[in-house]
Order: sequence, then structure tokens, then C-alpha cells
Amino acid sequence: MIVGGGVAALEATLALQALAGPRVGVEVVAPEPQFFYRPLLVAAPFRSAELRRYDLGTLLARAGALLTLGTVTADAVGNLRTPPLLVVAPEHTLGEVTERMCALDLGAAVVAEYGKTIGIITTRDLLGAFASRVHPSEARVRSWMTAHPFTIRAEQSKEVAATRMAEHGIHHLPIVDASGHAVAILGLRDVAPSTGRRLGRPVR
Repeated sequence: MIVGGGVAALEATLALQALAGPRVGVEVVAPEPQFFYRPLLVAAPFRSAELRRYDLGTLLARAGALLTLGTVTADAVGNLRTPPLLVVAPEHTLGEVTERMCALDLGAAVVAEYGKTIGIITTRDLLGAFASRVHPSEARVRSWMTAHPFTIRAEQSKEVAATRMAEHGIHHLPIVDASGHAVAILGLRDVAPSTGRRLGRPVR
């Protein structure tokens, strides 16, 4: 996610696309849909040309990026330092996912199909599966994940995230971009440390 609709935002978008290509989805959050540019007149020092106006969404679409109108506040969840994002497929086995989560010391993983977030699987889900005596090398993520999870956008605040978690009784909340791709995952401790401690159990 890139915040701002000026020259620097466009340059950053082009640079990311040149470096990563289709492997990275770029979303630009800007306060207005238009891009204003006033080039300098080289032949006339210290003078500027006529102000030019462009449609920011069109410019970004040509660069393979998405435009979201809005602003990002200082307490936006996109500004938080979150654990590494682990994305798994619905056909992965529970054993594979458990091994990767343990290696990264994570409490949850996003489940994606064709790049879109379709579920989330947590340590609580894994414990439930193993308590049911399923075989780790045979049971699949699709059967034990929480489908259609609640999500949050990067520009939304920590307060919104904490409220959403409390209202729905969840401990993990994927952060997604405008296309539904997960970019990070929040734990309850990331937005409400004191609440996480009162629960008396790991919530990451």
C-alpha cells in the first residue's frame, strides 16, 4: 500500500511494478481522484507551465495498480508492525501448516485461493482438529479453516480492529487490500495489549 496521490506515489508504484511485476498487488490510497502536475518551463527559468490535471485512477490502472480514495490516520492498522504473513492453500495438510506456523512462531495463517483470501486457520483450529484425532498428513486445511473471515483495510484504525474482534469474538484479523489480497494479519495483542493479557492465553 502506498499513501498519497502525488509524483512520489506514482514513482513508487512504477518502481514496485518494475521490480516485482504481477507478484505484487499495489494499492494507492489518495485523498482525491485527480492528479495535478505543473511542469517547469526549461526555456523560461523560474516560471511554471499551465497546471495539468489527470485522472489518478486511469494513471494507476495503466501502471497495474488500484486507487482507493481516503486517508490513513496515524493509528491505522497498516502502520503497525505485524508478524510475518503466512499464506497457505486450502489443500495443504494440517501437518504442513503446523510445521510452518511453528517455524515462524505464528498463531494464524491466511488461506488463499487464486490470490484471494478465503479463510483463516489458527492454533485453536489446529488443536480442535488434533483433538478429533485426525491424521496430520491427511487432514486438509479446507476442512478445518474458518471460511469467509472478517477482515480489515490497512487505512482503518486500531480502534475499529479492536471493536471488530470484540464484537465477533475473534483473535485474528487479516488486513486486505482493495482486491481482497491479504497483506498482513493482526493479533488481538497488536491492537489491544491489555485485553490480550486479560484473556490469559496466547492470541497471536
